[in-house]
Amino acid sequence: MKQKLLFIAFLIIYNSLIGQTIKRVEVHGFMYSNANDVEAVAIYNKSSNEGTITNEKGEFFLEVAENDVVEISALQFEKQTVTITKDVIASKVLKIYLVEQVNQLNAVILKHGLSGNLAVDIENAVIPPNIEIDLGNMNAMEMYDEKGHNDFKVKKDLNSVMNNHELYNAVDFVKIANMLFKPKKRSYIDDTPKFVKPKLLLDVYSRKFISDTFSIPMEHVDEFIAFVENNGLSQELLNDEQEFKRIDFLVRQSELFLKQQHVKK
Repeated sequence: MKQKLLFIAFLIIYNSLIGQTIKRVEVHGFMYSNANDVEAVAIYNKSSNEGTITNEKGEFFLEVAENDVVEISALQFEKQTVTITKDVIASKVLKIYLVEQVNQLNAVILKHGLSGNLAVDIENAVIPPNIEIDLGNMNAMEMYDEKGHNDFKVKKDLNSVMNNHELYNAVDFVKIANMLFKPKKRSYIDDTPKFVKPKLLLDVYSRKFISDTFSIPMEHVDEFIAFVENNGLSQELLNDEQEFKRIDFLVRQSELFLKQQHVKK
């Protein structure tokens, strides 16, 4: 028993000494989201067992070291983990883009009315089965306008009740029949390929958003846009589903752009 207690005490002291030897620096963090609801997001450094939350602007301060694992969590966002790199330590800035959490509930059917007892009502609820409808071969049921009637038979029946094939009760049925059963002209289908305008970064973000988000001076925003387009900003990155990768790409490109001598914050 004494040996076990000594071993546990040794582990506690050893972990404490290891934690003290790791030098951590304070970084200034920024949270971004399309929902703009970035207040009270929890940030937890799993490597140092320390954490904090964001303010109303999505900002926070946290001490980190290289290779620390930081976990970000909030009810309205998907949980994320970030590994601290040398660039973060050097710049002392950590920018994180949050993705909204989408909660989708499965449909259920209640076998009976609600009893008021939650446990009983849940037990009585069942998942509805998938309903498949077999319509058979629909091709056999197709009808075409030009085959819906026998034109010759209709005209013959009309002529049989007309006087000298002209008028019947002052109505010219021949002209009416010709109008009703005249073959339809096929509409011209233009299969010429349409020109699709390439998507631009300004179609996704405004100049003010680019300046505020990536710390680019307003007078250098257009120059920054040309910079990222020459450095690999593809049409695929501009798609809506690539927004997280696009933000990450623009953050790295902004750091390179701001290092240029002629660009001043």
